[in-house]
Amino acid sequence: MTPKHSMFVVSSRQPFLAELDRAMNATGGKGQVRIAGRIAFGGAAAPACVEALHSGSANVVLLDLDSGAADGFRILEEMIRLQPDVRVLVASSDRDPDLILRVVRAGAADFVGLPLQREPLMESLSRAARRGGVESGTSAPRGRVMAFLGAKGGCGATSVAVNLAATLCAPQGGKQRSVILLDLDTPGGDVAAMLKMKPSYTLADVASNLHRLDTDLLNSMAMRHESGLMCLSISGEGTVHARLTPNELGGIVAFLRDHFDDVVVAGGSMDDTQMAALNLAHMVHLVTTLDFLSLRRAHGIITRLREFGVHGDAMRVVVNKVDKGSDLTTRDARQALDSPVVWSIPEDSRTAARAVNEGIIYAATGKNRLQAAFEEYASLLAGDHASTSGSGSVGRLFRRLVPGRVGMPA
Repeated sequence: MTPKHSMFVVSSRQPFLAELDRAMNATGGKGQVRIAGRIAFGGAAAPACVEALHSGSANVVLLDLDSGAADGFRILEEMIRLQPDVRVLVASSDRDPDLILRVVRAGAADFVGLPLQREPLMESLSRAARRGGVESGTSAPRGRVMAFLGAKGGCGATSVAVNLAATLCAPQGGKQRSVILLDLDTPGGDVAAMLKMKPSYTLADVASNLHRLDTDLLNSMAMRHESGLMCLSISGEGTVHARLTPNELGGIVAFLRDHFDDVVVAGGSMDDTQMAALNLAHMVHLVTTLDFLSLRRAHGIITRLREFGVHGDAMRVVVNKVDKGSDLTTRDARQALDSPVVWSIPEDSRTAARAVNEGIIYAATGKNRLQAAFEEYASLLAGDHASTSGSGSVGRLFRRLVPGRVGMPA
């Protein structure tokens, strides 16, 4: 039987080699892995590993970190320097989350806990073998990208993005859409806090691994909410956000678009980097409230977005916290902004406050006006036949919607 994997091993410990031999020859594992070579820790280790991969004799490296953590990280860093797309599994008996995070950030394809077990080892080998570069899931992009910007602080753009993304995850017709939310607000962390989650990785970690990104690695870095929503943040709790380049953020959004039904981008500014995300969006939602300052700032943002080519159905105004007793109406907003209001969300401060304070989505608070509004709009966005069969602007949008830059012809 031809082995599925060919592995080059770096270890100075005989017990590790014996442990590896037992795992490889356990029931169902024999013959699936070939040891292409072995080398002890030292200055020649990294070049030997890279040469084995270059020659094709091995497709993955297994590094025993318990042979010496400091030397192990030096070998790993040297391999990455010599060959950035090298695929390395790092094994250790220390399963401290901080160590695992350091291993992944150093460039390892995966972490394997010791003692070695056949099934986890085979799963890690399979994941690593697929990481020769960014996966290309399909020839055409799969999903659509929706951005949400706030006219000013307090308009609720992040809450709108979070709850719409979670609502889109709800099964419809027996099928559940795959949705991922990117929190681009700085200093960041609001999305995670609103959903009672703590990010272990940030978009900077994803960017540093973009050359070998696949769905397995992405899933290991993203936060997952009980609704099924996946989330990534530009920064973690108590950390300073790292600056991404336009190519890095654009590459991340493009990858997500190819692998998810919906990519929801929450917040952020309109600098060169974050415009890379907006340039891949099918729709840019500008969230405003019915007050003079919000509408004034919304008008300025719309003017700039139109300069960037965001026109027609791609430019979508959302009015949040609509109170029937307000001095201004959605009609006033439409006239002031010279743009149609595609979605108005009623004021329900009690539900909104409860959701934020308890770290839950609107759907978890029971039947309420807010969730009804989100379900209605999500139904349109999900392409519900009954909602899109008419001649309204939303129906026209989804009949012509194909992946491409906002404001550009389909």
